[in-house]
Amino acid sequence: MKKLLSLGVASILIVSPFISSQSAFAADLNRKVTESYEINWDDAWKNVDSLNTIEHFGSSNDPNSIGIYSYGNLASGSTSLGISSQGVTSTGKTTGKIISTVTSATTSLRNSSQGYGGTGPKKTAIGKLTATSEYTMSVVRGNVFTGLTVHTATNSGVLYESGTSQSNVY
Repeated sequence: MKKLLSLGVASILIVSPFISSQSAFAADLNRKVTESYEINWDDAWKNVDSLNTIEHFGSSNDPNSIGIYSYGNLASGSTSLGISSQGVTSTGKTTGKIISTVTSATTSLRNSSQGYGGTGPKKTAIGKLTATSEYTMSVVRGNVFTGLTVHTATNSGVLYESGTSQSNVY
């Protein structure tokens, strides 16, 4: 029995470095895919009216989901607008649901009434952490402001994208 137990412990010690090196490789691949992804903002803004404020990316019946996980099982994202003395802020958040997933959030904000705006930085997170991107612009009272966030989740080298949006009059 002692030999069997010792053999089991030795097997785990021998296999562990291979498992952790594979996960490190996968995490590095997911990070590289996420960081190199370029958002097509023209397309994103064309579809802004059809987006929700909160989105669980994909679902098990999503025909575009590829691989072991459906997108709904990888991440969730949201967009919120707020006002302060600095101006109107769009905050986009993407939270991973799987340890090996790399997520990103990139938010954009427009004064829809006057047709101008800007984009915040792409922020990334690994695992179940949250990537948060913010962009603030000055308030022009009585105008409609729209925040749009593009969310990504990368797992096993496959990138999934979704978007969320919110509009308010300030």
